[in-house]
Amino acid sequence: MIFMIGFHPMEVVAPGSLFATAPEGTQKIVYWMGSDAETLYTGPYHDIKKLIPQIRSSVTKSFCDSKRTEDILTDLELNPEALVFPREEGGIRTHGA
Repeated sequence: MIFMIGFHPMEVVAPGSLFATAPEGTQKIVYWMGSDAETLYTGPYHDIKKLIPQIRSSVTKSFCDSKRTEDILTDLELNPEALVFPREEGGIRTHGA
């Protein structure tokens, strides 16, 4: 399994990258941070239009850090699941909190 915290485009789509050289059957998971999703969402349309299908075909599962990030990634059709990391005091913040 590869669990990438933060989205690093070249590690997902470039030949010889971490995802491209992983053995067949490897689970490839990206934990999206808000700034990653915002950057992708507001990037040059032509570049993003080519990148999204590559992400879909190489990433097994997408998790993200908040409802806002989930909404952005859903709009890009990347099918994320919000999975908020535990806060310092040990609680887990949910969408309604």
